[in-house]
Amino acid sequence: MKATDLRVGATYRGKRIRRNVFQEPNDRRILWKGSHMYRGDYCDCVQYDSWTVSNGRTYPFTSVEAFLKWAKHEVVESSE
Repeated sequence: MKATDLRVGATYRGKRIRRNVFQEPNDRRILWKGSHMYRGDYCDCVQYDSWTVSNGRTYPFTSVEAFLKWAKHEVVESSE
């Protein structure tokens, strides 16, 4: 997977799947993608949401490189 493959609104599954008490995997949905101040320098970043983000907490940012290192593939939801 490359940085150009990442899409806003898409959901991605991690390489090492962790599940919560409801057996939901630790998928991340990209909310925003662009340039952002990250760790003292501007870089290409993504902002994501997942069940690991607590209520009331700001959605975290991470660099595209770190997200690609974490992500295994895009999750395609079946329409039934």
